[in-house]
Amino acid sequence: MKKIDVAAAPIRKGSGYPSPLDVPCRGRVRHALGNAAGRTQFGVNLQHLPPGAWSSQRHSDIDLRWGPGAGPTHKDGTPY
Repeated sequence: MKKIDVAAAPIRKGSGYPSPLDVPCRGRVRHALGNAAGRTQFGVNLQHLPPGAWSSQRHSDIDLRWGPGAGPTHKDGTPY
């Protein structure tokens, strides 16, 4: 597999939430790395959040996140 050029990956800014629900998520920027690598079975995104921005509105499904130098955590930051 070739190395993914993050700068060339499709970018999506903000969210698809209707106003005013989109306000906390307007600052997020997602790089669609899966698209850049030709992935079709699953999505891979690199998301940048400025201070205070939300990644999404609150929802109830299980969602794991990896942090730099850390293992997986739940959305609330507790270890998995």
